[in-house]
Amino acid sequence: HGERFRWSADIISQDDWMKAAQRGYTPVPGIAMPSAPDPRINLAQPFDYARSQSLTGLTRAEYDLSNSVTVFGAIGGNQFRYDKQEDPGATLLNSAGDALGTSRFQTGKSEGASGEAGIRARFDTGPIGHEVVVSGSAQNRTDWLGQTNYAAYLTNIYRPTLLTTAGTPVSTFPEGKSGFLGLRSVGVADTITTMGGLLEVIVGARQQQVIASSFNPVSGLETTHYDDSATSPSIALVVRPIKQLSLYANYIEGLTPGPTPPSGAANTNAVFAPFKTRQVEVGTKLDLGGFGASLAAFQISQPSGVIDPVTKIYSLDGEQRNRGIELNTFGEVAPGVRVLGGVTWLDARLTQTQGHLYDGNHAIGAPDLQGNLGVEWDTPFVPGLTATARAIYTSRAYVSADNVQSVPAWATFDIGARYATTLAGRPTTFRASLTNLFDKHYWIGNPTGYVISGMPRTLWLSTTVDF
Repeated sequence: HGERFRWSADIISQDDWMKAAQRGYTPVPGIAMPSAPDPRINLAQPFDYARSQSLTGLTRAEYDLSNSVTVFGAIGGNQFRYDKQEDPGATLLNSAGDALGTSRFQTGKSEGASGEAGIRARFDTGPIGHEVVVSGSAQNRTDWLGQTNYAAYLTNIYRPTLLTTAGTPVSTFPEGKSGFLGLRSVGVADTITTMGGLLEVIVGARQQQVIASSFNPVSGLETTHYDDSATSPSIALVVRPIKQLSLYANYIEGLTPGPTPPSGAANTNAVFAPFKTRQVEVGTKLDLGGFGASLAAFQISQPSGVIDPVTKIYSLDGEQRNRGIELNTFGEVAPGVRVLGGVTWLDARLTQTQGHLYDGNHAIGAPDLQGNLGVEWDTPFVPGLTATARAIYTSRAYVSADNVQSVPAWATFDIGARYATTLAGRPTTFRASLTNLFDKHYWIGNPTGYVISGMPRTLWLSTTVDF
């Protein structure tokens, strides 16, 4: 960087490998949910694995044309490849834990590039300050997919069936082009400040375009195509009656690509129409320096999707409207004692479902209440040693759109410690934590209809050295 010019560049190479990664389960309609199994029991097969490689490059530059005008630009690209053998998610058949498992091999890749450019200007009109940003962005991503499916087999979540091989393939297709996603946008925003910063208004609009296509990987023919555009407004208001207190409200719309089916779905390469999201939020934030809190109420609308427990096909069924209140607190409550916690009350409902069959029902995988509280204590008897503790609570969540099936509430507790010191002149931190201290067995509800077994009691150790 210089007096007016700033530039940065990054290259990231990543190689990941997992053995026998387990996915969730999908209950058939109407059954009573079985008790959560011991999470040490893994329904994945010994030969299951997942491997991926990723290479990313990106660069960004800014130049100050003057003290109040800056131009900026960025460009990046990514290549990602993977192959995996897995059970995409067993189907729970009854309350005794019997399940129908399958095995599937997938190989694929994606290539993407993105860029943005814009100008930022700061100026005053009388007593009103402005910061105007005009920018444009573009992104392209192309996906390839190959897949081999194997025959189903019976298993049990408490006494899993272990296979020596995946067996004989029942269907297969070679790797081929499966999807394309293109995003384009041009936007303008003005941050208006007056009354010495006590009042701030942000207004903006963005013209967005979403191009999405899916292809038959075998023939290469396009099977679905969407090309939608919309102008999305946004507005936000911040009022600071005193320096320590902020009151705010905002409204924003956005055109978003249709959801991607989860990995366990039979139609993983399906493409859904873009949708317009709407979010409204009002809240307040108090910051007293050493202690603070925030309170917000919000409403978000988004499409609702679910996996069919029998066919494993992921499909959209109406809209999900989320209304909630969120309270967070943070800071030092006593010398050397800090807290960080929050609670969220959520009313997530299904609307505009097929034939209005489930309108008004609770959304899948959305608990009414979630809370967490973490505490840190800098011990006076060992300088640099900090003890930690955390509690997490999640209320009951429904796992079927008819609200017949649900998973019970659960709570877990964690403890830990970290020790900060200097080794060979380098700042060094040792960390140890024990999560799920009491080894709670519990289900986690997922918005797609999966239920996932919670993690068992786990000891984590790490060391960080600053160079």
